[in-house]
Amino acid sequence: MSFCSDEEDNVITSSEISKKAINILQSIDILFLMHATKVCGSSRSMPRKCAVPGCKSNYKNSAYTNVFYFPKDEEAKRKWIRAIHRDDFVPSTESVVCIKHFDERFIQREDKVRRDDGTWLCVPKSKPKLTTDAIPTIFENQPCYMTTPAPSKRKTPAERLAEQSLRFEDEFRSYLDDDRIKSFDSFKELFPGRLPDCWLKFISEDFVCLYKCDFSEDPHLSLAIKIYPDLSVGVWHKQIPTKTSNLVWLLGKENKCDLWSKFDCLISHLNSPTAENMSNDKHKPKGRMTERRRAQIENSRKRFSSSEVPSLPGGSRNQRFEPAIRDT
Repeated sequence: MSFCSDEEDNVITSSEISKKAINILQSIDILFLMHATKVCGSSRSMPRKCAVPGCKSNYKNSAYTNVFYFPKDEEAKRKWIRAIHRDDFVPSTESVVCIKHFDERFIQREDKVRRDDGTWLCVPKSKPKLTTDAIPTIFENQPCYMTTPAPSKRKTPAERLAEQSLRFEDEFRSYLDDDRIKSFDSFKELFPGRLPDCWLKFISEDFVCLYKCDFSEDPHLSLAIKIYPDLSVGVWHKQIPTKTSNLVWLLGKENKCDLWSKFDCLISHLNSPTAENMSNDKHKPKGRMTERRRAQIENSRKRFSSSEVPSLPGGSRNQRFEPAIRDT
């Protein structure tokens, strides 16, 4: 009997333990469900209502809309308050603005990670987030003037430099295109507007002649330019043709006026006093010489007269030499 009694005692003890275990498990389930509802399900069962006037997001019988809490930063919070056009509004820790009022560039819907090969791995976020500079700008339920365009995104220094370089390239390409003389007919049509008043012109089918007269004492033709249909150029100074080599620095090796910049530089140079040195004189000076330097050279030559010249080694006393004088 004691054995049976012991078995019965054991059976009773086991059932009591089972009941207690079931009660504990049920309590755990209830606590878990309460926690899950508080953490995950509260946004679905009791979603936060948007603080923007006239917005009905997350109100009764409306679809759930993602919302964002007001920023903790005071300056950013003031910007949000001014943006939603709600007078004397003091947001609480539970105040929110729904996603409908933010421009798409402020919303982060996925995470991006760069792989080793340079490609990007994009993983959608379970819940969208806002960028740090986000501000509500869209208000469909308010007058249209309340909606303002989102402020432009500030570019990085590298992006600004690349954009500036691209803009300079486009401007330079446009300049080169405008500077090019398309044809001889185009030149005949447009060059009069670029020609100074002191120049005269004669236009024919086969050439264009530009000339400049000197009426100071003996009237004569001081300069003349002849431009042919292939845009090659000939220049005459006092009726003497100028060598093509003297114009290479202005017109290039092809000796053609195929750019408006070349034409402007040619006219500008021929208007200057240095144009007198473009003739084919054999003793053309290579640079400017001041009056003071000329006087120094003359004095040096006078000092080394025939009586003062020393005899040279291996030569006669009458042999003369000129001092090596550099023009600076």
